[in-house]
Amino acid sequence: MQGKEFEEKNHARWTEYEEALAKLEKQGQQAQDVSRIPTMFREVCTDLALARHRMYGVLMNERLNGLVIRGHKQIHRRAGSTWDKLFRFVLTDFPVAVRAEWRLLIVCTLAFILPLVGVALAGFYWPDFSWVEAVLGANMMEDLDMMYGSPDDQISNLRDAYGSNFMMFCHYIWNNIGIDFRIYAGGIIACLGTLFFLIYNGVFFGAVVAYIHVACSTEA
Repeated sequence: MQGKEFEEKNHARWTEYEEALAKLEKQGQQAQDVSRIPTMFREVCTDLALARHRMYGVLMNERLNGLVIRGHKQIHRRAGSTWDKLFRFVLTDFPVAVRAEWRLLIVCTLAFILPLVGVALAGFYWPDFSWVEAVLGANMMEDLDMMYGSPDDQISNLRDAYGSNFMMFCHYIWNNIGIDFRIYAGGIIACLGTLFFLIYNGVFFGAVVAYIHVACSTEA
């Protein structure tokens, strides 16, 4: 292949890589094409090696060498501080990921909200409360009675159960983190475990809401 043909064949790709580099140099890690830079960088490195081996001329070699140097500087430049990474994750990376997976987010939200609302409403209008006991269990219903049955005894009952305000805080954090890990790990099996835990927790918290507002004191 002659140098002219080689340049015509790869000109569009080189231009695309050059434009992506310019955006990265100007906008930093927020540039849209940043994820493609490493792949395009390897391709241009291969093109430069071929151009040198086949002696395609000084101009082409200089252009490709310049693109390789610019890409190397961007890929291997020193990473930002921990705070920079944290702010970028909160302000950029996480919102982008949520926007990209909005359909999955809606499915997961509905899998939790619909059972919760349905079970809570059933508790308001279904006089037979035996099904709530089947969902919550006698121990959980007793705990809810202690926490919400009398406004004056809520904190004292919790403190007696867990020892201190700090231990109460740790209990809630541990419980919430445990739920998150189960939902996350459940995604390994085709997301079936994730859906199960979302629906189960929706049913459980719906039963909690129904029991608190119907059987416990609504003033608590």
